[in-house]
Amino acid sequence: MNVSASLDSVPSPPGAPLISDHIMVMLCFMILTFSLPSIVLNIVDVYIFLNTKLDSVTVCFISLALSDLSAMLLLSTNAFFSIIVAFGLGRGKNLPTYTYAPSLGFNFLVDSSSAQRGLCVAFPFLTRLVFNKNRSLVICVSIFLVMLCFSLPRFTAFKLKTISDPMDNTSTIVVVEYLDS
Repeated sequence: MNVSASLDSVPSPPGAPLISDHIMVMLCFMILTFSLPSIVLNIVDVYIFLNTKLDSVTVCFISLALSDLSAMLLLSTNAFFSIIVAFGLGRGKNLPTYTYAPSLGFNFLVDSSSAQRGLCVAFPFLTRLVFNKNRSLVICVSIFLVMLCFSLPRFTAFKLKTISDPMDNTSTIVVVEYLDS
């Protein structure tokens, strides 16, 4: 048996999706199954932390819960849009384009949440007597801003472009990725 012949890839036609709509819908339902309980639990976490004594530890945990909550909301929005596109329920041609914004925001918030996890897990127990509520708030906002600065190049690599369609006198918004930037 020729090993190289069995590993050859079958070329797909241009414009064909990477995965089928059935698999995409299944993945999106799995994402919604896991993200919706996370949304509820993070809302409960924020409510509990706001009703406790605000010190340096709770400020960090509130920041982490809000970051996780925002990330899960954007992930759910992206999955919801993908399900609508896969079933063809969207009325406009531009609906698939709108899924890129939640995915960029989700990536930014996951990066920010990862940095805040280190602050919430390691530092509060080591330095809870050194930090006060205000210093913790400044550190959490600083982490958010630093991660935003690191994410800006990723955001600028995508541009929206309008392509007119003379057949039905409409226009379509597409996402163009500039790999050089």
